Amino acid sequence: MGLRPLSVSPILTSVATWKARHMAAYSYMTHDDPGPPAPRTASDRMAACGYPSATWGENIAMGYATPQAVVDGWLASPGHRANIERADYVATGVAAAGADQLYWSESFGGYDDGAAEATPIVAAPHSAASLTPAARSSATSATVRVSCNRKGQHVSCRVRHGKGATVRISIRRSGRTYARARTQVQTEDLRVPLHALRRLRAGRYDLVVSASAAAGTRERRLSFVV
Repeated sequence: MGLRPLSVSPILTSVATWKARHMAAYSYMTHDDPGPPAPRTASDRMAACGYPSATWGENIAMGYATPQAVVDGWLASPGHRANIERADYVATGVAAAGADQLYWSESFGGYDDGAAEATPIVAAPHSAASLTPAARSSATSATVRVSCNRKGQHVSCRVRHGKGATVRISIRRSGRTYARARTQVQTEDLRVPLHALRRLRAGRYDLVVSASAAAGTRERRLSFVV
């Protein structure tokens, strides 16, 4: 396909290893992590393991007996195949865990921490308040588009093409949440006000958008400056 081979990322390998072992230990298969020790999103796991890129993806599976079998299964699924063939992914980490049944996890990302002189590929900061991340389920080609605008301390977001999905939006900085919203999207075009928890002050923040549907969950994170 003309794409360069993915590098093996130590951080993404840690992410995938934790996920495979956790799924095997607690017999589940979802992208978000249930407790113990505490529930968190897949994006929170990426950040906790130290992966710095806003561009990432994840494939998971259970029940396949060999690496070739699970890769064949992922390639037969359009959403999982899209992760494997995505041009802006440069690194990967993969793991399997389990005794009676194998659980598989593969992480992908836009930052190669295994390279000698790795350069992060992250979302460019925005000086304006208009942000347009895209959140997409890992097993579907439908794209949920979210654009947000800030006026003073008030932030509202417009959700398009997300009918049927659960969309979570939050503004975060240094592990703290400053505003958030959660909605079950019933129409193709919806405006959502974020509930303010703390006052936005000068500095850089992350806008985190998560879209969940039956096929899975995808989360994106973009930076902006107040």
